[in-house]
Order: sequence, then C-alpha cells, then structure tokens
Amino acid sequence: MRKGEDGSLRKIFRISVVSGIFGQIFSILAGSGSAFLTKFAILLHASPVHFGLLAAIGQVSQIFQPIGALVTKRRTRRKGVVLTLQFVGYAIAVCFGALPFLFPNHQAINIFLMLFFLSVSILSIANNAWIGWISDVIPHRVRGRFFSTLSRYMMIIAVGTGIVCGLFIDSFKAPVNNDAVANASVFFRPENLPLGFMIIFL
Repeated sequence: MRKGEDGSLRKIFRISVVSGIFGQIFSILAGSGSAFLTKFAILLHASPVHFGLLAAIGQVSQIFQPIGALVTKRRTRRKGVVLTLQFVGYAIAVCFGALPFLFPNHQAINIFLMLFFLSVSILSIANNAWIGWISDVIPHRVRGRFFSTLSRYMMIIAVGTGIVCGLFIDSFKAPVNNDAVANASVFFRPENLPLGFMIIFL
C-alpha cells in the first residue's frame, strides 16, 4: 500500500512540476506584469489608456479566484478541472502573436487586451482550484518538500526564460554597418519583430 501511495505521489509530483514549469514560462512571457507584454503593446502602438488597462487587468482578474473553489467544491477528482483550465488559459495566449498579422494596430491592441483579460481570468480560477487539488493529494509530511522542489524548478525556469527570450527579442534591431554581420542577421530586423513575438508566444 505504501509503495502504491509513493508511486501515486511521484506521479503527482511530476504532473505538478511540469504544470508549474509551463505556468512559470507563461507568467514570464504572457502573464500579468510581463515585460514582454509591455514591449508587445508598444509594438501595437498602445496608448496610455491601453497601458493602464494592461496593468489593471492582472489585478481585476483576481476577483474570479473564488470561482475556482466553487468549481472544484463538489468534485472528488480535481486534476482534470485544473489541467483543463490551465490548458485553455495558456492556449489563449498563443493567439497573441498572430494579432499583428490579422488586424491593424488599432484593432489588434483592443483584441489583445480582451484576450489577455480572458486568459488571466481563467488562470486565476485554475490557480485557486490547483491549491484545492494539491491540498487533497499531497500529505502534510511531504508538502514542504513538494513546494520546495517546485519553487526551485520554477525559479530556474523563470531566470532562464527571461534571459533567453529577452536576448531573442532584443536581437531585432536595426542593421549594423558591417555587411557580413548584417547579411547573417537578416532575420533579426525591426520589421520582423512581430514574427519574433509570435515565436515566443508559441
């Protein structure tokens, strides 16, 4: 029985770590307060009002957290609900990168803000449901180790994602004078920045 319990806990550990890694990548690239979203909004010619809405959406989305408790209150198996909500929230963010190619800037920025609000609101619900799920399946005796391991992985992923993607986006600069370097870097031109964002949001 103990072996079965330990095997189940290891499986939950793996699922939670993978889920946490994806969540951390999302948070860095497309979550509330992301520097990449600010840069993306600049690309879409956002106005001060748009930037104000972008900053406020992350806070407003927190009011939906109680829904997570209501959704999972009467469910004995919460994993499916949590993973489904997380998948939907992350999938919406994938659409961000396509907006500059589908709409003019004045429409793209408004659609972006609506999609962002929808994404972070769903993930706010998912985060609350995740706490309920973890509280049910992780015993107190290993809960500290679980959160310690999860936090360690998430910190590493956060630093790595921020540095790598930051360098990638910053590479889209004006051509340099050196022709050889300019030709080698033909992809990294300012006009290709929307394509760069499409890549990181994928």
